[in-house]
Amino acid sequence: MPKKPVLYIITNNHFDPTWRRCWNRRFTDRGRSFVSYAELEDYYLTDNLAIARKNPEYKFEAESTVVARMFLQRHPARLAELRRLAKARRFAVTGAGDNIVDANMILGESLVRNFVTGLLWVEDTLGVPVKLGVRNDGFGNSAQLPQIFRGCEIPWVTGFSYSPCPKNYWRGLDGSSICTATVPPIGWAAEARKYPPCEHCQGKGCRKCADRGINSDAGRAVFPENLNLKLLRQRGCGAVMMQYEENLPNPNVIQKARELRRTFDVRFAIEEDFAAQPWLQKMIARVDTPPRGDVHAVELNPNNSGTWVTRIKLKQECRRQEYALLSAESLAALARLKGSKYPRKELAAAWQTLLFTMFHDAITATHVDAAYDELREMWNEIDGQTGLAGNKATKALVAPKKNTISVINTTGGRATRVVSIMLKSSARAASVKDEAGNTVPQYHAVPYAPKKMLEVSFLAKDVPAFGARTFTVVPSKGRLEEGMQPARPVIENQRFRVTADAHGVTAIYDKKHRRNILEGGTYRPGELVLERDTGSPWATLEPDCSRQGMAAWTQFRNAGVLDGRWTMSFEFNLPYMPHAPWARGWLVKGWTWVSLHEGIDRVEFWTRVHWDTHNARLRAAFPIPARGEHVYGIPYGMLERKPYKPTYDWTGANGDWPAINWAGLQSKDSSVALLNKGLPSYRLENAPAGGTNMFLSLLRSPAVPTYLHEPNFYSMTAYDGMRDAGNHVFEYAITAYDAPFAESSVVNDSESYNTELIAVEGLAEIPQAPQCESDHVRISALKCAEHNDDLIVRLWEYRGKGGEVSVRLPERAARVSKVNLLERQPEPLEIHAGRVRFAMRPWEIATLRIEIS
Repeated sequence: MPKKPVLYIITNNHFDPTWRRCWNRRFTDRGRSFVSYAELEDYYLTDNLAIARKNPEYKFEAESTVVARMFLQRHPARLAELRRLAKARRFAVTGAGDNIVDANMILGESLVRNFVTGLLWVEDTLGVPVKLGVRNDGFGNSAQLPQIFRGCEIPWVTGFSYSPCPKNYWRGLDGSSICTATVPPIGWAAEARKYPPCEHCQGKGCRKCADRGINSDAGRAVFPENLNLKLLRQRGCGAVMMQYEENLPNPNVIQKARELRRTFDVRFAIEEDFAAQPWLQKMIARVDTPPRGDVHAVELNPNNSGTWVTRIKLKQECRRQEYALLSAESLAALARLKGSKYPRKELAAAWQTLLFTMFHDAITATHVDAAYDELREMWNEIDGQTGLAGNKATKALVAPKKNTISVINTTGGRATRVVSIMLKSSARAASVKDEAGNTVPQYHAVPYAPKKMLEVSFLAKDVPAFGARTFTVVPSKGRLEEGMQPARPVIENQRFRVTADAHGVTAIYDKKHRRNILEGGTYRPGELVLERDTGSPWATLEPDCSRQGMAAWTQFRNAGVLDGRWTMSFEFNLPYMPHAPWARGWLVKGWTWVSLHEGIDRVEFWTRVHWDTHNARLRAAFPIPARGEHVYGIPYGMLERKPYKPTYDWTGANGDWPAINWAGLQSKDSSVALLNKGLPSYRLENAPAGGTNMFLSLLRSPAVPTYLHEPNFYSMTAYDGMRDAGNHVFEYAITAYDAPFAESSVVNDSESYNTELIAVEGLAEIPQAPQCESDHVRISALKCAEHNDDLIVRLWEYRGKGGEVSVRLPERAARVSKVNLLERQPEPLEIHAGRVRFAMRPWEIATLRIEIS
């Protein structure tokens, strides 16, 4: 008798922890209360548990760790039941990590932590490992994701959306591959409705809704009627996905399964059960040697390009907090080497909250105003947790010493930055000297007489990786003199000359390489450009993207020099433009400052904008008098990317690409980079008269509420904040090299630009820290291990050339192993003369575990 086709039934609702609701609180709109996603997910798991108790065959899943973790915080007594079901393979948390984060706008280390945090929580809490990764609804997938999944012991990943993998295998930037095949869906649960507030109590809770605030019986998942039975019989297996968003489980699915068993081998399943199919098992087993022609490389992008700009402060704050948290973690690891307790609880809480703000409907800005308010409140939590951990560590590393400032670098590369510190002093001014007694460039000295405090700002140059430099403060009675006004709008330091006229910068000259790296053409260097951008938070929806440069409405105001800093400023104010009716009623005004610092090889821009528009975009333009390859920084890597034809639909891409920290133009013997602080949306395009226009998107004001307003479910229109009206500040910088990017210092320079050096009063006593002595590898994270106080060192090969790596170890390093991202599967390394040497592949992310005696 022939075998019946296997029909799997999967219950794993896709829940967005923030989107059209808040995460962990209700909000009120026009007198109606909307329950939180945490409550909906509570109802989902509660109802699934009730079905599972009555039906031993029933199985169900939670999509990401944050769903299960919040449920257990609300119902700790349910832990034993979930553990029993998990060990019986009747309940699973799929491998989304802590949540399904955006993969294009966060640091590579944040991508790693999302999976490490989420997967280890599942193992530690439920007692089962996760073997299947998912990326449901992620707006694009970065080229290092295959390596990160493999480093987390996951060779098989499903759920790619919007830019799906066109093959059965995806090979990433470093050559790592994952299998993306799965059992074919033959039907999806009929979408019922996203739950409006209960009509009897307006969402406040009553008998009619069992105090849930929703009418849950009106919207339970409905088993699909029209199954693709032809595909099921052809493949011998298929899956019914009870997986729509928000819908609660329906007990009637049990009866439906029994009816279908007359014809098919019907099994309730978790998605990992698919691997029992022999054909899929063989495909997963071939992940390291996939068939030629069945492999896609190297990324799954672009799409949903509007998300890289909308509600831009989400991106800016995320980048600032990523580096601040990594810095606090490094300080805590260094303090642990001196015997201090590692603040594991504070750091873990900060990471969990920060990762939530990186969720694919959080950092992307595809949410309503109440959700945005909740995310901004989370910033305070993250800063509090990060600051507590960092301050404890700093106190353990710094001894009191009068008139002494220590500047600490918590990154894996040398850093030069301007630092500021508030000192206890009644002096009116002060000079700052380095270890050799030389006076360093100083920019700021302001006394606060009532509090007997003095704020000092100065240049800290070449502070070593995971090290410190010491400076001496010499109080004085005088005041720091104001700068002189140059006779014409020109500023220059040892490296660059910036020239301007009445309406903006005209050229930036690189003295070292003896050429203009930027010069005016269609646009001026740093000129702000308005663009028509009719769209939603997700995407630009119309092809008319008319542009208007703002040079005509920009006025040079002043230029000055103060010790080691040169600055010029410009004011801009958009008038009514009858020749551009698409900009009628827009308010765009503000200032741009262009600065040079002694000892710093970049031209810095600081722009303040007051913005109140609709369906608009604001870009900064950088005309490069050359053409070449377009290269973009990505999470843990860099990629050359080509221009592409834009698409204008709800998941479309408008011609921009996402970038981490920098992007630019390169040739065989030169390159120009535009650095940014949390501004991820770039475009490089050929200029009409030759050369290349490089654009950095600063702001967007979408007014089309795609998927935020669906009145067929309910009407709630609190999303006007997606226009981002109000005051904004942006920082970006230009620099240049005499080599392609992979041979330049652009990675270290962009990290230094984004990471704050820590200036503290007193003498820093930093223990010997791990140091990477190779010119193509950088230490990206320093922390203690997830489950003990071993030291963890994360490294990444950032030039794409691979080769041997040498790492100098801290004192008392007893044993060293190369481990995977979950900090296991050790490969012991031999210690010689306080160092370990090992090979790294091009673009590899490597992890060392160091046991301290």
